[in-house]
Amino acid sequence: KAAEATFDFDAKPAPEPMPAGVLVSSRRLGQVWAVSLEGKPLWKKAFEGELSRAKLLPNGHLLLSHRGRAVIEEYDADGKVVWSAGEGKLGGDVLDLDRLPNGNTLVAHSSGNRVLELDPQGRTVWAVPVAQMPISATRLPNGNTLVAILYGKPGEDDFTNGRVEELTRTGRAAWSHDGLSMPTDAQLLPDGHVLVAEQGANRVAELNRDGEVTWQYRCEASPNSARRLPDGTMVLNDTTQGILLVDKEGKVVRKLDATERAGKLSLIPAGTPIPRKPE
Repeated sequence: KAAEATFDFDAKPAPEPMPAGVLVSSRRLGQVWAVSLEGKPLWKKAFEGELSRAKLLPNGHLLLSHRGRAVIEEYDADGKVVWSAGEGKLGGDVLDLDRLPNGNTLVAHSSGNRVLELDPQGRTVWAVPVAQMPISATRLPNGNTLVAILYGKPGEDDFTNGRVEELTRTGRAAWSHDGLSMPTDAQLLPDGHVLVAEQGANRVAELNRDGEVTWQYRCEASPNSARRLPDGTMVLNDTTQGILLVDKEGKVVRKLDATERAGKLSLIPAGTPIPRKPE
């Protein structure tokens, strides 16, 4: 009873810390760079060829996929490749990737119409097929995988339609919403809603589990990716304005960067060391 008298049954979990900044990869420029939420440039590095998606790992290493070669590489703080996978095995494009807590790497193998999990030796330890082109993939706390998929008419190279799916480990759709216009990025929110960058509709929309739009932000042009922050604000990239910070009311708080308006963004978790050799 003494314990019950002092225990706060309504205690809320500690709030998630704000990210250290935003990481952007540019297919056109062949660059990856970091910018703070105040719009301060933090770091930039050029790479050969076209890039797809980049993530900063907790140890400060950079995880990067190369467009067209389906090669995934991990670079240390000095820019040295310390791990790679996919060369000669995947083919085509990898449009999203992430390092999982178990050390494996989640891959949206867009050209292969599948989502993969690779172990540290680069071996495929899990794979599920999807309808057509997976363009983003995120492992959820429940072990499922949230995927944004583009698809077109049979025989036509026109991926203007799409859906968002939550896939179980067996590849079954635990939840899905169809009829979207080029969804290029999806994020599960704490309340169970899903935030979707809907490129073809020029908007970022929040969907509930019935697929209803509960909130949306109309972009001037196409958003390639978007992430809701712990304080409710949102970071997105608009192909006209660049990287924007938008508040809950849909007002632009500030423009963070306009170097590349079509690059893919990801958040840099708080405490992640930024690579120390700027260019």
